[in-house]
Amino acid sequence: MNQLFESIILNPIRNSITEFADRNAFCIAGQFYTYREFGIAVEHFRNEFRMMSESIRCIEIHDDLDTYAKIVALWFEGKSYVPLHPFQPKERNEKIIAQIESGKQDCFTDDLAYILFTSGSTGTPKGVAISQKNIASFMDSFWKTGIVVTEEDKCMQCFDLTFDVSVQSFLVALTRGACVYTVPYGQVKYLYAASLIHEYKVTFGAMAPSMLTYLKPYFPELDASAMRTTILTAEACPGDLVDEWRKCA
Repeated sequence: MNQLFESIILNPIRNSITEFADRNAFCIAGQFYTYREFGIAVEHFRNEFRMMSESIRCIEIHDDLDTYAKIVALWFEGKSYVPLHPFQPKERNEKIIAQIESGKQDCFTDDLAYILFTSGSTGTPKGVAISQKNIASFMDSFWKTGIVVTEEDKCMQCFDLTFDVSVQSFLVALTRGACVYTVPYGQVKYLYAASLIHEYKVTFGAMAPSMLTYLKPYFPELDASAMRTTILTAEACPGDLVDEWRKCA
């Protein structure tokens, strides 16, 4: 286990589960789950994964508590995961599983955290390995920017778990005892995100600028006054769009 990963990621999550047991850890499709419930789910899957001989587990990702608990449970057990999206072509997922099971990922490090696969649009999907040190160093640098998140915050997670920004989005909350507000699959993403921001008074969120572009016509009606921190990522963002968002958030 990488020591930085232990101190920056795992220990803070353990602390959140114990110290903030009665606080909400997740809001998924309008249903709340406490850190106590999350911790129970994590321990359930730890018992299952402890019996695994493999160090890498392919998991079908869903917008539910179990999926997040599986990810954390695998990390607690010193194992890694590969997310498989149920809405992506079966053939693509089968190719990914075949690569993992065949042992062709031997080049990956011992302190592997997860593997994300490319789309495969130009051939066979290719795995990109993210080590424990990678994600721990990233989160360490993130906190050193001066951004503050506490157990009082409400953090939006609007990315698919096959996309790397999703990991930042849920770790920001879980390592600080805050609540993760997810955007369910099958929803019109920008509209559901707007409802979370408006109705639940979300305070932190990472979004692609294109989401703000879709939301722009609704800015006059959108109460985003609680949104203290917005990270715009994954693509270029026009300056005038940021200026308009400043008036809203």
